[in-house]
Amino acid sequence: MLPVGWELYKKRNMRKIISALFYITHHPSFTFGMRSDYSYFPSDERLNPIIQTIFKKSETPAFILDAQIIQQRFDAAKQALRKYWKKPVIAYSFKTNYAPIDIVRCLGAYAEVTSGRELKLALSKDYPGSHIIFNGPHKEQMAIRTAWSKGALIQVDNTQELFDLDALSKSMRIPVRIGIRVNLSGQGPHISHFGMSLTDLFHRDVLRIINNHRYIRMEGIHFHVGTDIESLSVFEQSARAAGQVIKQLVNEGVMIKYINCGGGVMSHGNKPFGYNVWKPYTFPDYIKALYTGLRSQYSDTDKLIVYIEPGRYLIDDAVVFVSRVLRVKTERLKQTLYIDGSTAMLPLSQYRPQIIRPYPHAFEKRKDSIVPTIMFGATCRENDILYRGWLTKVSPGDLLLFYCVGAYNQSLGSDFIFQKPNTHTLPF
Repeated sequence: MLPVGWELYKKRNMRKIISALFYITHHPSFTFGMRSDYSYFPSDERLNPIIQTIFKKSETPAFILDAQIIQQRFDAAKQALRKYWKKPVIAYSFKTNYAPIDIVRCLGAYAEVTSGRELKLALSKDYPGSHIIFNGPHKEQMAIRTAWSKGALIQVDNTQELFDLDALSKSMRIPVRIGIRVNLSGQGPHISHFGMSLTDLFHRDVLRIINNHRYIRMEGIHFHVGTDIESLSVFEQSARAAGQVIKQLVNEGVMIKYINCGGGVMSHGNKPFGYNVWKPYTFPDYIKALYTGLRSQYSDTDKLIVYIEPGRYLIDDAVVFVSRVLRVKTERLKQTLYIDGSTAMLPLSQYRPQIIRPYPHAFEKRKDSIVPTIMFGATCRENDILYRGWLTKVSPGDLLLFYCVGAYNQSLGSDFIFQKPNTHTLPF
């Protein structure tokens, strides 16, 4: 015989359970479980000493950058490239994250910059001009003059920029190395408004400048594959289209020395919102697809200098964000967390679900239950939400570790309300 009121009690609690689950799951960032594979990220042994210091000094929020992971990725990339090319160059895209510039320079990476400010930064870090690649759709004239005089490689984005270089050459009167970013829309993975269309590239006025100019030395082409490419066939397709362009330019009498490939290589974060599949490939997989595509169209691919800008591949997995739990509210079987971090510090929390481990729980191997969780940041914005999903129960004062946050978060993060967090570096 059931107690009096049991049916009413059961109905009320069932409604609470359904309400709680609906509340937390009715959101595109919802994730069904906590991640179990952290092998791509800084290890517990590496993190623990600096985490303890941050914890004791209440220095949250903060970023931790592991130079050892960057070195491992760089060495792996170099080894993969040398399988196909004698002269590979790895260029680090400054805009991805400014914090590891000294590290990648020490490893031998070239500087890929996209503004006068980044060009000045590269020169201040003692990069020789010959190791600077100047990209971007808008280059200030003073910055172009500086790059030109320093011997940097200027990659032209559009016909107007090329015509401006032609006019500027009359006053500069020294040789300048250029490449052209080619827009492969319709032949590559995505539609882009960057780069020179094939119609513009093979226009007679453009060919006149890039072929036998007194000062302008056309050396190669640049193409950008995209971001987080889900299919190797897309990578190969882009390379095949680029190979066709090189072959056409050579037939027009243009001497091509290099190919520059940017973007596309995945890190090991969660699947971004809106993606259908998510299977991060290894760097050698991408390089094989690149070589196969180019070689199918241009037989002298092996003789080219290849510049690779792997972007997030080098840095994304190497950075951890540390934030403190300010308060916890528990109701209807879910926990609501308020932390001292924010989406202003992690803007890419809107791009993909975050990978989070509570501290010290994860390090102490405690087996607390996981519950539906929503996490709010510390800014005065209702949409400052960093996470919705399942997470271990936490308490005020606990630290939270956000993994795989090295690409773009620090460079896109703002000083909105709070100052940008400091970055702590773990050495090689």
